[in-house]
Amino acid sequence: MIRAQIDLSEEGAIAKVSMMGHAGYSLKGSDIVCAGATVLLRTFVGLLRTETGVVLHWIKESEGDVGFFVTTVNTHPERYEGWCWYFLRGLEDLAKEFPEYLQVNYGHWKGRLFHGS
Repeated sequence: MIRAQIDLSEEGAIAKVSMMGHAGYSLKGSDIVCAGATVLLRTFVGLLRTETGVVLHWIKESEGDVGFFVTTVNTHPERYEGWCWYFLRGLEDLAKEFPEYLQVNYGHWKGRLFHGS
């Protein structure tokens, strides 16, 4: 099972992501749950890396175990909020369809991400 822990900031945006495990839905290379979760995560991280105002810190990155947190969003908070919504909606939809292979849990991050907010 893939376990995703998402911590939200005081503004309700993603502050920390930890995803670990393997879905186990099918064999490696043909597991649609793993592929779906991976595409969502890679797209979200790819967007964060292109935004100069987002400060991203890696905790861990290895096969089946990824963790990072965001400390600052200096520019375009509305864009960041949209990316968060896209990522969370995708994960939640996938978990709803395959609950025995993907679990999404939420926590709280003390602090704010948006500059000047």
